[in-house]
This record gives sequence, C-alpha cells and structure tokens, in this order.
Amino acid sequence: MLARDQGDFKAARTLFSEALMIFRELGSKRGTANALWALGSLALDQGDHTVAHALYEEALGIFRELGDKEGIGRTVRSLATVLQHQGDYTAAHRLYEEALGIFRELGNRDGIGWVTHGLATLAQHRGDYATARHLYEESLAIVRALGERESVVWTLSSLANVERLQSDHGRSAAHHAEALSLLREIGNKLLVVECLERYAYLALATGQLDRAARFSAVSVTARDAMSIPLPLSARADHDCAVTTARTGLGEEAFATAWAAGRAMTLQEAIEYALADEV
Repeated sequence: MLARDQGDFKAARTLFSEALMIFRELGSKRGTANALWALGSLALDQGDHTVAHALYEEALGIFRELGDKEGIGRTVRSLATVLQHQGDYTAAHRLYEEALGIFRELGNRDGIGWVTHGLATLAQHRGDYATARHLYEESLAIVRALGERESVVWTLSSLANVERLQSDHGRSAAHHAEALSLLREIGNKLLVVECLERYAYLALATGQLDRAARFSAVSVTARDAMSIPLPLSARADHDCAVTTARTGLGEEAFATAWAAGRAMTLQEAIEYALADEV
C-alpha cells in the first residue's frame, strides 16, 4: 500500500489490477479476493462508492465460499463504511454489528477496534456525541495497545472532532496535537489531509479564521493533487469553514490566507499547526 499512502492512487490501482489478473490466471481464490478488497479500498478512498461496493461484494462472495472468517469480517466492515459514506446508516450499523460478532469470535482486536470506530462515527452522525466519544475512547485504547500508529492517529483525530462538537476545545486541541505529532513520522498523505481538515474546523470553532482558511486551502490543494474528492459527510463542515472564514476575514485577508495555505506542503502544514496550537 506504499503507493496509496504516498498519494499515488493511479500507481496503486495499476499494481493491484495486475495482481488481480495474475491471481485469476493462477486460480487463487484467496489472492483474487484480497486484490478485489484492495481495489475496493482504493475506490472508497477516491469517493467512488458504487465501484467500491461492487468490488467488496465480489470479494465477500469469494471469502464466504472459502470460509475465510477474517476476510469476511474485514470485507463486511468495509461494506459498512461504504454505506456509511452513502448515508445509509441503518444498513451500515447492521453490517458493523455483523463484523463485530465475527471479530469477537476470532479474537481479532484490530478488527474490533476498527468496527468500534465505525460505530462511534454512526453515533456521531445521529448527534449522540456522548456515545460517540465513549466508543472512540474505547477504540483508541485498543489500537494504542496494539501499537497501530495510523489507527491511533485516525482515532485521535476522530475523538478530537467529536470533542469539538461538544465544545470541549481544550481536549480537542490536545488530541489534535498528539495526532499531528505522530503524523510527522507517518507517510500516509490522505491521513494527513483528513486530520488537517478536522483541525481547520477546530480553528473555526475557536475563532481563528486565518488558520481555518489556511488549513482548508492545504486540504483542497492536496486532494486536487491526489484526485480524491472531499467525502459527502465532510462537505458541510468544510463549506462552513471556508464561508465563515471568508466572511469574517474579508476578501483580501481571506485571499492572502488561502494563498498561503495552498503554498504549504503537508509537512509544513503540520509544523505550522504544532508551532501555534489552537
């Protein structure tokens, strides 16, 4: 997944497509299913939910045929994430619960941590921030114990985001700072972008409009470069940050902040955020 982590989704898709072709020629069902799952994950990252759903469904059929419970659980969880992004929260919850049962049966702590994170996100979408916060904290404890650094970063960012929604800006800032510090050593560009987007929302909530504009510009520039659209679930927050910053700063100051953000690299944006925490 190195090409994907570095933001080269075209190269990643080419590699996994070649792998899929080879596994099909060899008659390797497990290899075929894993390649389909990987291609589905690339499509999900790039916002192509229809393609992701189809690829995951094909992979799931093979995993079920093989009786591969880990593969079944992983793919059911991925399908739940697709449905979550599409706004079908009821169906997503059902699939997360199915995956959770499988991972508990297997004793798969990593899988349990990811599903718990998904259930927290669903709680957040329905406005139950207290439950979301509790589940994010539960997920964070699991991934910390496993030493899964990228999972720790993503969960810290998610926890910080729901703390912002609860107006607990101090705890939100602390968790954002921890996530951003860890990101210094992680090469996953999409993860960096998503964390900086949420940091922009906190800047907006605390009245730091210049910073909100800069971090929003960083994310837009990086997403354009990677050809990854903003998820539907994040568009309202992003649009609010941009509109509020523009209105509050005025066109000239906003344009200056936006240009400064577009000129930043992701690493420069991380250092800028940590040099003067919200």
